Amino acid sequence: MVERIVTATARFSSFRDATDAVRMAGIEVSESQVRRLAHQIGRELIAARDRNVVEHRRRQLAPRTEVLPAAVVVEVDGAGFAPAQRAPAPALTRPRTRRTRSPA
Repeated sequence: MVERIVTATARFSSFRDATDAVRMAGIEVSESQVRRLAHQIGRELIAARDRNVVEHRRRQLAPRTEVLPAAVVVEVDGAGFAPAQRAPAPALTRPRTRRTRSPA
């Protein structure tokens, strides 16, 4: 029952809509009860997340996988790297010189 209420509050944009959805599922509950329960579960989830962050920073979390792979693949598309600086290309034609007029 609690899971259905919390799921409804996560999926709908308002507590009123979540309450209506829960009532349609056959659970009699008030909007204030839905709000209180959502806030309580939210605080618990935030506390669990914060504990995991501290454990992760201290390297105390258990590995997520039981077996470590023998090899891994890392792909990079290069979009984050600046292009290499290149020397300017040589001119294909000689630069035109300006002719000066001689006094006549």
